[in-house]
This record gives sequence, C-alpha cells and structure tokens, in this order.
Amino acid sequence: MKSSSKYFTTIIFFFILAIIVVPVYSSPGNRLCSWHHISFGVNPYNFKNERSANGHGFTIGYTYSLQRNSNNFISFQLSRSFEVPAPFAPYHSPLESLNEVALLYGKPSNNKHLHLSFAIGLGVIAGINRGKWLGTIGSESYSCEKLAYYSIGIPMELQLNSNASGSCGVGLRLFGNINFEQPIWGLALLFKIGKQENSTQDQS
Repeated sequence: MKSSSKYFTTIIFFFILAIIVVPVYSSPGNRLCSWHHISFGVNPYNFKNERSANGHGFTIGYTYSLQRNSNNFISFQLSRSFEVPAPFAPYHSPLESLNEVALLYGKPSNNKHLHLSFAIGLGVIAGINRGKWLGTIGSESYSCEKLAYYSIGIPMELQLNSNASGSCGVGLRLFGNINFEQPIWGLALLFKIGKQENSTQDQS
C-alpha cells in the first residue's frame, strides 16, 4: 500500500478511535467542555540540512479538544508541514513535506484569562523526503530522488492562550514530533473557538 493510502487509512482509524474514546472519556458525572483551534506557524529546522533544504518550513493545523472536570483533556489533531522555497531562487525538487494525525493527552494549568497546557500523544506521519541527486532541471531547480515515508511519531505541544471573551481566544503553540523519518519542531499562532475551563475553578 502506498504511503498516501496508508496515511488516509490512518486518519479514518484515528477518527473512529476518537469517536470511541469520547463517550468513555465523557462518562456520567464528569463536567465537560470542548474547543477547536487552527494554527499557522513556522518550523525552521524540520527538514534535514544535509539534504540542502530549500528554506524554512511552514505548518498549518487543526485540533479538536475535549476537557474533563478542568483536570485534563484529550485532543484529536491534523497538521501539514511543507517547504516554501525563496521566491525567484533555484530550489531543490521535490519539496519535502510532513503530514500528521495524532491523539494527545494533556494537563492544563490555568488562571482566569490565560491557559497554559502541555500535551503528548501518539501519531502517524507520512510525507515526502528528497533522496540522492538526479540532475538539474534547466537553471532554476535541482532534481532529487522522491522518497515517500510513513512512520509512527510522538507528538507534543506546549500552549499558552487567552480566553478572555469566554468563547474565543488567541495564543502561541510550541510543537514538535519525535520520529525516525522527519523530526520536527516549530512555533505557531493559534486561534481558538470554544470553552476551556480553569483548573483553579471551584469544583463544587
């Protein structure tokens, strides 16, 4: 099975797993809240330097999170990272990329208007790496072997965001994924919609 087919199969598997996990996680007696966020960021060293990276990488992502009793939360996460070569400059083909689907478990540490949290989980990555040199394409780009990959990764993230309005917020997300194919880290700006309770809130 090709890496792309495996990756989309994995997305379906994680989605089904999330559907199963949510009812168990949200058992009767637990107070729940949930939120969505999208993030846009940069990851300057995600692509391996020895393959003559084209430049910085960019990441876009979507996350759905469910929090229980203000104490912990689970997140379902999709993201894509990709190279963006400098304009009007020779570049190396193919452009490298990393796609990720993951489930994470996190703990918040909050006050009234700021939310700090750390989460770690298990995910699957798939994408394209460059291999050995194959030659040049005119004078504008350099052709390399195209290597597709598919692997298990350990995603983690640290978030700091505001929720002053009660339903919307903005913040920063420091993220990474440890794996054997394409280790990645970066910083992203996130936009959140939904309610996240304070861990210091009265539980009575």
